[in-house]
Amino acid sequence: MKVMCPKCGKVIDTNLNKSSVFCSECGTTFSLEQGKKLFDRQFGQISKTAFAYLNQKGDYDKAIELFNQCLEIKKDDLSSIIGIALATLYKQDFLNLNFDKIIPIIDKYDIYLNDENTFLFLSFMEDVIKETKRFLAESNERLFKEGKCISRLYLDNYEQGLKDISTLVNYFKDAITICSEDEKNVFYQDHDMDKELNELEEKVKSFQEINHEVLDQEETLDDNRIVVANTEGLKKYRYTMGFEILMAVLIIVFLILGSVLGNNLYYYLILIPLVLGIAGYLIYYFLFLNKKKS
Repeated sequence: MKVMCPKCGKVIDTNLNKSSVFCSECGTTFSLEQGKKLFDRQFGQISKTAFAYLNQKGDYDKAIELFNQCLEIKKDDLSSIIGIALATLYKQDFLNLNFDKIIPIIDKYDIYLNDENTFLFLSFMEDVIKETKRFLAESNERLFKEGKCISRLYLDNYEQGLKDISTLVNYFKDAITICSEDEKNVFYQDHDMDKELNELEEKVKSFQEINHEVLDQEETLDDNRIVVANTEGLKKYRYTMGFEILMAVLIIVFLILGSVLGNNLYYYLILIPLVLGIAGYLIYYFLFLNKKKS
């Protein structure tokens, strides 16, 4: 069992049969229960912050730094290893692809795919497949014009990326064979990873069979990130939400005035912000959301 010294923070491997633990680093003696709680709390806090940087803030370098701190506390923790792998994948761009870095990150650690780790690993595979599909879709949309790649540099990176994805797919197929069978069967009830991997493999093969050419006048992208933030769409969303909140406030104000003053006119006035709010949402939906879905 691993515990943490409450004074100096050293992580100590100790025997479950002991009721107290001595820290050789600072000379402090503390209870096993206290050290275990501190260890779990410290690890949990860092892990939670790391995933926030990964999934909400998009600061992938900071996420990797924090996940490495987690691994210093809990060696071979799969959730932290997966966090590093996903952050490495998410930070890639069209000129610096990282599909080839995923396998070395995983193989660096001693991972046992028991029931808990099988679920984590299969979920990780699903995330990698989604990101790979996103890369293929964005490449087709932004790197190619009328069947030709916009530049030789982008094409070289794209074709190498396809090779690395194929290697990654085969790696995942091998990993599935050593997963916990019970947990795999439960996961497969909603996610058929064999089907997902086979479909991705076929898609990559079809792209690799194409003899790509390059435009005579080569071009470069303004932004090499694979996913570019839709700032215009975000602005429209914020304006719409602000308008809807204003209409909701007016409805509440008219309700209060009608109740306090006993004047039914205010209840009829509620129809104005109500109709405007509905109209505002419908305009936003049909002019932006519906267009985006199509």
